[in-house]
Amino acid sequence: MSSKEPDFTAEKSQSGELAPLSRDQIAKIIRESVHQAGIEAFAVRDVVRFQREINQKLPEDERNDIYERGKAAQAGKGMAVAIVLPGTKPSAVKRGGAERFTKSAIMNTAEKVMRTESAECQSFAQLLCALIERELPDCRVQIVASRQGLQSHNYVLINYEGDGLKFGDLGKQRSNVLIGDLWLLALGHNKVEEVNKYGETTGLVETDGIYTFDQYPKKAYLKSLTETYDSKAPFKGLEMDIDDLSEGSESSRSPSPVSDV
Repeated sequence: MSSKEPDFTAEKSQSGELAPLSRDQIAKIIRESVHQAGIEAFAVRDVVRFQREINQKLPEDERNDIYERGKAAQAGKGMAVAIVLPGTKPSAVKRGGAERFTKSAIMNTAEKVMRTESAECQSFAQLLCALIERELPDCRVQIVASRQGLQSHNYVLINYEGDGLKFGDLGKQRSNVLIGDLWLLALGHNKVEEVNKYGETTGLVETDGIYTFDQYPKKAYLKSLTETYDSKAPFKGLEMDIDDLSEGSESSRSPSPVSDV
């Protein structure tokens, strides 16, 4: 295990007597963990298909580095695990028509992503869940999938106190909810423009892939959501070792390029 690789089997306790952490305190803790793990430099395995999602505001050489890392990973160098659809060898199972992830599968996926330093959106989301549950075991984390045509994009809702998953529901929780999207981080969307309550741009801030509702750069991904994991109600279905899964393309689970809205 490298020095930057977190130990997902270790336990961290937080006193129940402590006052609840604020959104910004939670964001700071998670950002430090993501930064320490070096995830911004991880390869995006489906970058060839979604090259247009690379942050076009980056210098050309940085955009090229992101592309070449992902291209090499997709070719099998540093390949991360691909979570195949239920019905083959599931790390997730169907429940009520939706795919549900088990906690042990999430932890196993996280460990493999850290070893290979490459992933696609679904595996990035599972890695982030594992990091958060390691650092903040009492914090609610949910993996959600945003349906985009025949495809979907997976990311994490953090500290969300609502039940509905509509765009307006998330907006009402903007003072509490955080959006964790390590796929976008690895595609160069680390620094985003900060806007104050008056709608004025106050400069660029580093997010480490942990965005507030207003900072999130792809608002279209906040629509048509389905929950696939909730740490407060984890699914205890089929359990299996991640090494039993196939490694290969996961194009059917990846996001389609969409415009900001």
